[in-house]
Amino acid sequence: MSYYSKILTILFSLLLLSCNKEFNSKEWQNTTLEDNLDKNNNRNLMINDLVENKLLMGKNSKEIKTLLGKPDLKDSTKNTFRYETFINHGWNIDPQYFRGLEIYFDKDSIVTSVKIYEIKTK
Repeated sequence: MSYYSKILTILFSLLLLSCNKEFNSKEWQNTTLEDNLDKNNNRNLMINDLVENKLLMGKNSKEIKTLLGKPDLKDSTKNTFRYETFINHGWNIDPQYFRGLEIYFDKDSIVTSVKIYEIKTK
């Protein structure tokens, strides 16, 4: 491998590592709504760790609230919790893009699925 290939590989690896962050409950819960306007906020950087490493699977709703805090949205018809991780207003007063974590529970309030959602408006 050439010198330049090695340098590019190292730089690419560092870039990938900077886009993700290991989950930390305290940092997650200390992220404010105002922080969610910055795509590099703690929640948005930790969301991949939660999903890819299946850190929430099998936990009950009480354990989820202990780890993540009160959900931003609780949908009892779909049996889900939502946590916003990034909101982009663009040049508008209304949000144009949402990103977050959606957690699905079974009838016994045990996590069955965890997904990252993205919603683009207009």
